[in-house]
This record gives sequence, structure tokens and C-alpha cells, in this order.
Amino acid sequence: MNQSYQDYTIFNESNININDWISVNSRIDYTTYIQSFSKDAVSFPLWNLSITSYVNKAKKLRLYCSVFDLLNQNKGIQRNSNLNYIQVSKTNVLGRYFMIGLSYNIKGFKKNSGLEIKVGS
Repeated sequence: MNQSYQDYTIFNESNININDWISVNSRIDYTTYIQSFSKDAVSFPLWNLSITSYVNKAKKLRLYCSVFDLLNQNKGIQRNSNLNYIQVSKTNVLGRYFMIGLSYNIKGFKKNSGLEIKVGS
């Protein structure tokens, strides 16, 4: 059996700070799977995009909105190859979805200048 398998992935990731409060992050992966016994090559883009904004002046509260698979093209293909076999798995995948979240940065508490008690080692 003289068979060949090729996987290619090209990606670009960029982060743009619009100002001190808002940033946009984008990642695009373009994947191609080619196999010698099939004339059909499988190619698909996967684009993830997120926008982040600080909500308060102290920049501790952050609001973000993310989109996974913006173009709704994810195929759910995974390839594993070993010494004597090649495994191709195709699964049903969740298509495009959106996520909105809040996060709070809790670091930056001031130490009291008074007595400090440590318990344990």
C-alpha cells in the first residue's frame, strides 16, 4: 500500500488595542487534509474573534465577548498516524457560538502595616 497523507495548517493571530480600554483579538486557522487514495481534499477555515473592554477606571472589571468559528465552517476532523496505521475521526461539532463574560482582577490588596499572624509553615 503506497499511500500518502498530508496535513497543512496556516494561521494568523493578531491583537489590536483600540485604546487603553478596548482590545480586539483575532485568530484564523486554515487547515487542509489531503490523502492519496481520495481525490477530495478537505479544507476549512476556523476564525475565532474576541473583544475585551474594561468597565471601571481601576481596570479590575473586564467585559468580554467571544465568537468561536465565526464563519461556521468547523468540520470536526482529527487525524492520528503511527508506525503501521492512520486513523481519521470525523465527529459532530458545535458550530458557531458566542460567549459573553465578566472577570474581576482581585490582586492588588494592600497589606496592613500592623501585626501579621501566619498559621502553619
